[in-house]
Amino acid sequence: MVLGVGLLAAFACGCNDRNRGIMPDGAGLYFPAGTVLDPRVAEDLPARWMFVLNANSDLVFNAGSVVPVDLERFFNEWMRSPEDCFRRKDLDGDGIKETEDGDAEACLPGRPPGKAKGDGAWTKWPEVADVGAELSAAVPCRRNALKPQIVECEDTYFIEEGAEVLIGNFGTALRGWTPERPAPGTIVDRATLLMAVRGDPSITLIDVAGGQDEAPVLRCGQGEDSGMYDPRRCAGDSLLKHTRNDPDAIRLDSEPAVILATPGDPQVLVTHASRSQITVIDLEGQYKLRSALSLPKGETPRCKGVGEDEVCKDGKPAIVHTPTIFDLNGQPGAGWGLARRPCFAGTDNVPALTFTRGPDGEAIECGRSLIYAGFRTNLVAARTFLSEAVPLDADYLDVILGDLAARIAGLADEIAAEADPARKAALVAEKEALEREQARYVALRKDTADSSFGQRCLTADEVSNDELLDDDLRDPRTEGAFLCDARLYTAGAFTAAAFNLGVSGTSAVLGDIGFSQDGNRLFAVQTSPGALAYVDTSLDIRGLTRDTTAGFVELCAQPTAMALFADQANEYAAVTCYKPQEMFIVDLSGVRVVANIVLGTGPHAMTVDKARQYLYVANSLDKTISVVDISRLRPTRFSEVARIGRQVPYLR
Repeated sequence: MVLGVGLLAAFACGCNDRNRGIMPDGAGLYFPAGTVLDPRVAEDLPARWMFVLNANSDLVFNAGSVVPVDLERFFNEWMRSPEDCFRRKDLDGDGIKETEDGDAEACLPGRPPGKAKGDGAWTKWPEVADVGAELSAAVPCRRNALKPQIVECEDTYFIEEGAEVLIGNFGTALRGWTPERPAPGTIVDRATLLMAVRGDPSITLIDVAGGQDEAPVLRCGQGEDSGMYDPRRCAGDSLLKHTRNDPDAIRLDSEPAVILATPGDPQVLVTHASRSQITVIDLEGQYKLRSALSLPKGETPRCKGVGEDEVCKDGKPAIVHTPTIFDLNGQPGAGWGLARRPCFAGTDNVPALTFTRGPDGEAIECGRSLIYAGFRTNLVAARTFLSEAVPLDADYLDVILGDLAARIAGLADEIAAEADPARKAALVAEKEALEREQARYVALRKDTADSSFGQRCLTADEVSNDELLDDDLRDPRTEGAFLCDARLYTAGAFTAAAFNLGVSGTSAVLGDIGFSQDGNRLFAVQTSPGALAYVDTSLDIRGLTRDTTAGFVELCAQPTAMALFADQANEYAAVTCYKPQEMFIVDLSGVRVVANIVLGTGPHAMTVDKARQYLYVANSLDKTISVVDISRLRPTRFSEVARIGRQVPYLR
């Protein structure tokens, strides 16, 4: 009898083990789909750690992963003197080193093979092995066989495997976030990594902690008590899958694609490559009654309301809104690029849509974000803005009504002067939408004047899928109530393309988008056909963005990803083209291509290292990360100089 029980247990265990698949232990990089520098470190400091999202796109392993790569060790193993190479200078005496001052010779590869450490000038330099050499922990880097001018290093020697965490398959985006943007020259204690995962649609959150002189500590609900068979796998509340964290509520849309996360702003946006919704996440949680949270008075600044109706955020990240944005004339589309327009309080470069009002009705410049969202299935971008509702008083309503009246009058003038029928029809539709909004506020203003109800803020416990659980408006607890959490609103759409060759609306035609540093130009990667378009987003006298296409430059075939960077003279865009294995560098001052760089196979996601002046490009099809020089002081500028990982096939 005991033997029979033992056999049954053995069979059960063997069955479970067999179904668990292959663990990615020691796999290094496999289909890298995203990179991000340690978000705890200010941009002017060289970050020791870079986090890499492995997508596991061929499903060889049983999970994707996020791994920390030790950049300090990587550069020390092949570069002559990283300390001298990355030296910076304080120009204005404020203690912040803002300008490159490195020695270009120190950035070159170290001693070639055959040169002993005690042989004169080579003494202090690390050895870089020859083409085809066997690599080891002592000599982890060698010359690339196809391009000997490039140093390639075995990736597993720089990955802290003990800090690895496992996530779902087919990750698409990786971003970093901190509650406050680190001040220049500083390092904060904690940060959050956000991953978009397609295999089991979710946004995975990973908390990053630990000292800079040790491996980072990554926490995402994993562990022996997580309920998962692998203690390294993210689980529980770290996977955002349902609106308001309610398992019976709306499920996160499929194909999450691009994440917009800005340090200091708890609201995060996610587009979906096959859906018309944008997902809005609040990393500080949802508003709940203070009495239900048991928070001491004054513990959190994220509270609003008074008395028994005061609400505060509960601190648990949640999906709070899933509005339909990518919809043209009733035809649902899909989204991709996201970009926040810069706003400069106290200047004439403050978009009207960023104005908010304080408790006393005072105007607040840049009080909310103006965010542009690019269609994936049309040559169009949408204006959107995030806003949190607050109780309205009569004075504030009067301000809103006055603003709406001015905007309607301005549109009426534009309609009268417009000769193009299509453009005129669009203006008429926009004016009618504003008039409907005006009518609602007029009705609300009348109710406020009559004092027929008091407004209050609804909490997550009172709504399901954005509908009231108690829809009896005679109940004084819900009469005049509104949703507390941040909402995303649309403010029109516009063409954001270089040219149109009649591409089908079902084709992927727009990729990443991004703003110039002053916000006066929006750059949009056009996938089909390949180009970089730029749109005039400067402000007119009313504070509205002009949003007219200004020009374009042709690029390689099917570009999608873009990263923006600048030196002391110009701004640039780096654009990757997946199939041709190329990167184009575009000088944005004249919108002209200044470099064409051949990279590894399948280049896509990019990260700008401002402190070291390099670009890191994930080559998903040869399990490497290209290191591209963007420094104005080095002769290798706009060329690939090194790779993390060896250019080898995906073999086990």
